[in-house]
Amino acid sequence: MLALAAAALAAATLVVAGSPPDPAAVEGFIRLDISDMTPSYIESMMAVNETSVPKRLRRKFQAKKLELHTYRQLGEGQRKGTVRVPGNDCALPKEGKSKDASLLLLVGYVEISDDDVQYLEKNTHCSERKMMCEFSLQIIYVRNKRSKRDEKRYFLHPRDPLMALIGEYHSKGGNRDTPFFGRSPFPVCGGD
Repeated sequence: MLALAAAALAAATLVVAGSPPDPAAVEGFIRLDISDMTPSYIESMMAVNETSVPKRLRRKFQAKKLELHTYRQLGEGQRKGTVRVPGNDCALPKEGKSKDASLLLLVGYVEISDDDVQYLEKNTHCSERKMMCEFSLQIIYVRNKRSKRDEKRYFLHPRDPLMALIGEYHSKGGNRDTPFFGRSPFPVCGGD
């Protein structure tokens, strides 16, 4: 715990000073379990500019920041309840956007299909953008070499409540059956 406090103080000092972060502090941040981090430590490390991190640590640093952002987003979603009303001005934070599928997989995201996303849109009444704002959906555009067009790849974190809907879709083939005891309340988007 003493090492954690020292690391948080060092990170906060580095951010304020504007100097490149100490590689030892970055390595400690990467190795430290999220449950052992204090909110002030997390904020100080999230404020560190990724370009100032040594190249050998940059990818793992980006992965840890993405992981922290995802858990923050999922935690905020749990407090919102079942009905989500995202505003039209919902901005997607930089930490939540990744253009690297391997980085998302490193953090623990799971790739889902276009059919899965269509099923989610139908059953939650959320657009892709709303699912990116309110849930952990990540979309990456990849250039198809044959057709020379960009194709979408979709990723969702396993702890996202939308994964239960995807599980339902896969187990029941799109929920063709009507459950006898009703259906558990899955999140939906409202306000439109």
